[in-house]
Amino acid sequence: MGQRSNISTGHQQRADSSIDVLVLAGAVGHETKWAGMPRPLLPLPGTTLIEALFRRLRAPIMGSYTLCANGHTPLIERYVSCTDISEYGLNFLEDKIPRGPAGCLKACEPHLTSDTVFVAGGSVWFEDDPLWMVSEHRRQGNALTVFCTRVEGTSHPLLIPTGLYCADRTVLEHIDTAGYQDIKEQLVPALTRAGLRVGA
Repeated sequence: MGQRSNISTGHQQRADSSIDVLVLAGAVGHETKWAGMPRPLLPLPGTTLIEALFRRLRAPIMGSYTLCANGHTPLIERYVSCTDISEYGLNFLEDKIPRGPAGCLKACEPHLTSDTVFVAGGSVWFEDDPLWMVSEHRRQGNALTVFCTRVEGTSHPLLIPTGLYCADRTVLEHIDTAGYQDIKEQLVPALTRAGLRVGA
């Protein structure tokens, strides 16, 4: 945390305190004996990855919840309908093309109720306080924050993206409506060209 790209500070921080959540659940666990099952449904003791993720995000979040998957949406939808995730009023999106992570963020725009979106990979496990993560995003005045794991032991610490992002709604203006749109490969350069702040 604390590393920041060299981008101008033209971004205006929003006062809205609510947070929307977008969960990207497209990955399949081919590398495990659960091949063919969406990775978010892989089991943990007494739960699954997707349930653990939503429980982590539930308490502090007051906005909308959207889950975007490609090819496994009906399976995930049937599963979560039998869990307490069903109480979240979850919106489901099928990424048929696929559009990629940033494209999914653009596609969920009609469901957004807040000016800040917390984006999480559906199989990500994290223990940080999401409210602290959002507050850091807002404190730094970022349009987009890429949360990373810091790897020490080299001359320059290596930051590895964790699959967790915080985005202001204004970034949606910089995502194309067609074609594959990745966060790191397409969205970050687009924000850089627009002079918006990206932090890590």
